[in-house]
Amino acid sequence: VIIDNKEIGAYHKRELALKMAYVDQNFNQDLPLKVADIINLGNYPREMIVHDNRREFNSHFRDAIDSTGVRYLLDRSYNLLSGGEKQKVMIARAVCQSSEIILLDEPTSSLDIGNKVEIKELLLKFNRQNGSTIIMVSHDLNEVAAVADYTILVDGSKIVTGRTEDVLSDANLEACFYTKINRFYENGR
Repeated sequence: VIIDNKEIGAYHKRELALKMAYVDQNFNQDLPLKVADIINLGNYPREMIVHDNRREFNSHFRDAIDSTGVRYLLDRSYNLLSGGEKQKVMIARAVCQSSEIILLDEPTSSLDIGNKVEIKELLLKFNRQNGSTIIMVSHDLNEVAAVADYTILVDGSKIVTGRTEDVLSDANLEACFYTKINRFYENGR
C-alpha cells in the first residue's frame, strides 16, 4: 500500500495516523471512558507534533462532535451506548484525528436500518463536503452500490476494480460468488 508516493511501512506510526484514521467494526466494547474522552483520542497523533497545542485540539474535537452530531453523548459512558451510537463515536474519533483518509471495516454491520442510513450519509458528507477519502470494507453489496464511486471486488485470487456500476455487474458477482445472481427472479418468481 502506497500513500503519497510512500510505502505504508515506511511511515512512523504517528505520521501514518495523520494520514489515515481507522474505524474497526469491533472496537473494545468494555472501554470504561466517557464519550468525550474516546473522541479526544483522535488528537493523540498530533500531540508530539504540535507540542500540546490545546486550542488546535479543541478545534478538531469541536469539528468532530459537530459534524457527527454526537454532542448529546459527550458525558455518557461509552459502555452504555447502543451499537449505532458507539459506531458514531468511533467515526467522530476518526474525524477528530483529521486524517486525509478514513478506513472503515464494516461500519454498519449489526446496526438497525436507521443507524445504517445515518452512518452512510455521514460518510458521504465527509467525502463530498470535506474531500476525505473514505475506504470501506463491506459485505453488503446494496450498501456498496449506494455509496461507492469506485469498488474493488475481492474473492480469493479474483480481483475486479473500477467504477462501482461496472464492478457490481451480474457477471462479476457470479464469478466471484459462484452463484447465479438473478436466480430468484427467473420463471416469474
